[in-house]
Amino acid sequence: MSPYLIKCDFYPELPLLQRISSLELPASEIAAQINASQSSSNRHISTSTVQRRLCESGLYGRIAAKKPLLKDTNKKKRLAWAKKHKQWTLDRCKFVL
Repeated sequence: MSPYLIKCDFYPELPLLQRISSLELPASEIAAQINASQSSSNRHISTSTVQRRLCESGLYGRIAAKKPLLKDTNKKKRLAWAKKHKQWTLDRCKFVL
């Protein structure tokens, strides 16, 4: 996972960009990490500030859709279909919905 950046422009003792190493952390945990690393200062970053900065960066909180795991029968059917149709040309594949 690549890290993302949070802009912290109205906290002078924080760096301009704070690097967070995991994209799976909720904003509350990110705020707690930043506040813990800046425990010597009197400034506090709220969860809503972190959420706002993430939204400004184009990162919005979403819950991933849960998908059922493929069963063995589904895997076998997919493989059989792929073997049956492996000779199709690109033009023929374009007609598949």
